[in-house]
Amino acid sequence: PIVREERLSKYIIYTVRGSDKLGEFDCLRRYHEFNTLRELLVNRWPGCYIPPLPEKKMTGNMNPVFIEDRRKSLETFLSQLTETPYLYYGEELQTFLKSTTIEKTLATLPKQTYEGIMDRFTTTFRELSGKELTNELIAKINSFYSFLRKVSAIFENFKRSSKSMLEAKKQYYDQFNHFTQNLMCDYEKTCLGEFAGQGEKSFVFNDASNEELISASTKIKANAKTESFELLHDLIRRESKEIKAFVQAVQQKEKYEQIKFKLQDKQKSDTAELQKLLAGKTTFKSILSRKSKDEDVTKLELQISQTT
Repeated sequence: PIVREERLSKYIIYTVRGSDKLGEFDCLRRYHEFNTLRELLVNRWPGCYIPPLPEKKMTGNMNPVFIEDRRKSLETFLSQLTETPYLYYGEELQTFLKSTTIEKTLATLPKQTYEGIMDRFTTTFRELSGKELTNELIAKINSFYSFLRKVSAIFENFKRSSKSMLEAKKQYYDQFNHFTQNLMCDYEKTCLGEFAGQGEKSFVFNDASNEELISASTKIKANAKTESFELLHDLIRRESKEIKAFVQAVQQKEKYEQIKFKLQDKQKSDTAELQKLLAGKTTFKSILSRKSKDEDVTKLELQISQTT
């Protein structure tokens, strides 16, 4: 990661370097460009799992620990995309990796229509072409989706709890070190050495040769360490993002299913209208139309063919 300044603000850029069968790439990208890429993938590959990105953060994003954590998460995001060939060699990611004007180029990619998405899916997933989802499989997908939505809230709550435990543990560890290494040493010198007049022989915390105290202090410090809490919080945080990404994929699938149903209803309506016109009947739409019967028939036939 590289810190750059622009006027009165600072921002981080990340180096993305590598090679594939299409050639080498070496570029610098900001977090919001990663976010633009993911949003584009979600919209252009509805129903497909798109790996999650690290969370946005408005303050404290210059903290070295945060920067390194975000770098690892962005690396994981790209690594997961490389494991999915149709995403990796898709125009979205290849543009991200090799374009010099990333956001402008991504913005010029053609907008996806329902028909365009269906054509892309038919080409990409040839092995599924012509296969219909059974009611049993649809039920399983809906059940899995409901389960993920339920546990997502539980994961989020536990993520907040684990973060609180982690912060409390760190606070205790810092206070324990200050208490034993500073406060108690001064306390002994002041209370025992000066006012009680017992001298250094009565010292415990100031006695560097006190093996019993050193051993006990080492054990307490070991128990106070936060590695296990950090690992737990990190695992919960990452899994929570994965769950949300899966939920988002199913929601996108449902969105396009609704579009499909609307197109099917329109096709039925257009077919019924066409049959009436071909039978020489007058319809409400034909009365309002300023075109000839032949023009209306041609238009309906074109609309039906586009929604088939």
